[in-house]
Amino acid sequence: VRMCTPVFVSSENGTMQLHKLLNPVLLRKLSVTHITANDVCFPEDASIFLITGPNSGGKSVYLRSVGIAVLTAQLGLPITAYDAVLPLYDAVCCHLPTEDTETDSRLVEECKSMKKILDSLTPRTATDATGCTLLLMDESFSGTGSAEGAIIAEEVLKTIRSRRVCCIYSTHLHELASRVPDLNSRTP
Repeated sequence: VRMCTPVFVSSENGTMQLHKLLNPVLLRKLSVTHITANDVCFPEDASIFLITGPNSGGKSVYLRSVGIAVLTAQLGLPITAYDAVLPLYDAVCCHLPTEDTETDSRLVEECKSMKKILDSLTPRTATDATGCTLLLMDESFSGTGSAEGAIIAEEVLKTIRSRRVCCIYSTHLHELASRVPDLNSRTP
């Protein structure tokens, strides 16, 4: 397994590049020959990244691989990739599926959780060297119908974009994929 120490760039740059990234959790469980290495290339002019695909297609593994790499690198440790360029983030937030609760529906719980996250996001600025927030969303808003989930998700993504943070969103809401260029537009 090849490992590297990433090169860090300012969060205002926002560029994230990882070449042949492997998930270290999978490395513990499986042979390297059974794990697909992924390239990650997020340009500086975008902040919303959407991953769609079939069930068991690797969306969540990809999302977690990026999160693990970012956190590991920011601890000053090498990561399981050939090479990497990463922004410095001041926080990594995760919005993961919730279990049904006795008091509120799954969607209500997801919305409450997302509200807390949105209130804590740090924007990307040219003057702040501390970085911005990286938000990882895995199957958020899947606790309702696809049409309603897409509407809620799009509004949340617009808010995330306005706060100028980096978001990677793994979802079955395929209709959002066509909206990503508009969501990443710098004009309101």
